Amino acid sequence: NAGTKLGLEHIAFEIEDIDAEIERLEGVGAPVLEGPNELEDGTRFCWVQALDNVRVELIQWPTQT
Repeated sequence: NAGTKLGLEHIAFEIEDIDAEIERLEGVGAPVLEGPNELEDGTRFCWVQALDNVRVELIQWPTQT
């Protein structure tokens, strides 16, 4: 929703293992809103609902070889 909001709308965290983090967060009751999605470069991300309608974005960068 791109409407006007007051306060924090979303925050992002870099995650090493997005699947494990999603499992952990769901285990404590945080619903996944979208994803995980994957971009062409291998970047993976998802959105999780936090308190006060703040969305938390989790980002897992691709592994560099």
